[in-house]
Amino acid sequence: MIPIKVRSIKLPKELEQALKTRAREKGVSDSFVMREALAEYLVPDKEDSARDPRSFAALTADLAGCVAGPADLSTNPRHMAGFGR
Repeated sequence: MIPIKVRSIKLPKELEQALKTRAREKGVSDSFVMREALAEYLVPDKEDSARDPRSFAALTADLAGCVAGPADLSTNPRHMAGFGR
């Protein structure tokens, strides 16, 4: 078992509420959220990218819609002519 050191911290009311909300959303304890946040803050260059909570969609969100053209080729029968032949 990994040894755990207990810490006590003081939080402003707004930060405490945000912590409780995040823990409730994720279905985890406040302590888990704080450990996760500290790990990300203190060790931002982790080589273990599997722990990265961001999805491919989140990482490329700024690229969505950056190309000009029809919104959705699959809904226009003219663009689908001959598909599958």
